[in-house]
Amino acid sequence: MSKKLAYLVPALLALSACAHQGAVAPVVPQAQPEAHAIPNYVGAKVESLSAASTAEYMSREFKALTKALAEHTATDWQSTQLSDGSIRLQIPSKFAFDTNSAELRPVALDVCAKLARIAQEYNKTVLHIVVSGRDAKPIEFSQSLSDRRAAALAAYMSEQGLDETRLRDEGATSDKNGALIFLIKPVVAGAEPQAWASPS
Repeated sequence: MSKKLAYLVPALLALSACAHQGAVAPVVPQAQPEAHAIPNYVGAKVESLSAASTAEYMSREFKALTKALAEHTATDWQSTQLSDGSIRLQIPSKFAFDTNSAELRPVALDVCAKLARIAQEYNKTVLHIVVSGRDAKPIEFSQSLSDRRAAALAAYMSEQGLDETRLRDEGATSDKNGALIFLIKPVVAGAEPQAWASPS
């Protein structure tokens, strides 16, 4: 072996070792950003109200609803503003539906369209729709009908442009005469889940 080659062999061996070590060196994973916790209630993207501004905000919405629905007062429409600012609207379910039907009557379509328009303007709220069926037998039929009626109302209001994440619907069988209730609850900062909690 020539002297020049003798000098080159150790250098080549050293380079080979370095290349081998680089090929098998473990890859250290990069730290991943911590995922933000998702609130355990639906509608987390709805803007909230401060506690101080809730009463005035809901009072303005109540006045807007009262004005928009004034022509329907002859239908036994009852409207109330509750102590937490929530707005409760109630009418007999026969106003909105024919007997044993979940199809909305024309007058109900008009009311729901107006309600949806006001709710879109006052968008820091959640709208609960509760339909109570008559105390009829069998109870399974009454519950099913109430569920379908509530779902029909929610679907129609969603079609009117109301964000469905702000809508909650449920059927009940506790009212002897049958009732339709709209409960509009404010989304208050620090207590957001309460806006989506079932009123029943």
